[in-house]
Amino acid sequence: MSHHHGHHHHHHALNGKNLFLTILLNIGITVVQIVVAILTGSLALLTDAAHNFSDAMSIVISWLANLFSKKQPDQHATYGYYRVEILSALVNGISLLIIAGVLLYESLTTLISGKESIEDPEWILAAAAFSVVANGLSLLLLHHDAKGSLNIKSAYLHLLTDLMTSIAVIIGAGAMWAFQWYWVDALIATAISFYLLYSCYPLLKKCYQIIMQMSPQKVEPSYINELARTVKGVISLHDVHMWQLNENQNMMEAHVVLDDNYDLVTTNEIIDKLKKTLDKEFQLAHITLQPEAKECPAGKCAMHSEGHHHHSN
Repeated sequence: MSHHHGHHHHHHALNGKNLFLTILLNIGITVVQIVVAILTGSLALLTDAAHNFSDAMSIVISWLANLFSKKQPDQHATYGYYRVEILSALVNGISLLIIAGVLLYESLTTLISGKESIEDPEWILAAAAFSVVANGLSLLLLHHDAKGSLNIKSAYLHLLTDLMTSIAVIIGAGAMWAFQWYWVDALIATAISFYLLYSCYPLLKKCYQIIMQMSPQKVEPSYINELARTVKGVISLHDVHMWQLNENQNMMEAHVVLDDNYDLVTTNEIIDKLKKTLDKEFQLAHITLQPEAKECPAGKCAMHSEGHHHHSN
């Protein structure tokens, strides 16, 4: 069985200082917004605080995952610790789902009952303005890292939308301050809660796909075989499996049917060419290919085409 490790695919190194500063900023926003929300009774500010808290947790998770990813594989974790980020992102996504659900219930109840009670809307205005400035700084700090991490990309998009929701809170606070339209607060809280629920879906979906070892991209088996047949000596592939360790690490294994009973040196040359072809197309961090001859004595070769065999150790 031939193994190929694509060491040229490096894990995206995150900027620790930028992450730390962004975490501090978001924790600062969350604390300020929660305190002001409690003092003023603003649900809109509380939903915005929940959003910021989720952003801070995403960045903490990515920072921890970045540390774990540098930990070398061992006899118990032969693939390393890349899945820590995915498990953490899953926990964060579920937490956000629960928080958003509770806040949606509270804001809808307040909106329907018409019992809005807001004090000192100018404080809401100030807290939301602070959030806009701090989120703007966070976006600048995370701009580069957003390209290489699922968690950071998610947090970056959340920060971007949080900037907009904070602006919405500012407009709402202005309306309450100028016209005493206190119902605007619950309306904005409802809208933000719906957005939080909506934003959870792609994050949880991606985590589910990776944990369930689904293919990193929708690739037809016929296309993989078509690609494999461009390599001289290869008839087809079967028992093909593709999955991901995290969003950056694609893995693959397959059985390769050759058109002749080649010697070991020639077989290795064909397999190496096939690895390079597949790696170029799918950016594989690790690939395992098992060569098989077209014809074998006494049917000893695994020529059962698409059959999948799960052996229990």
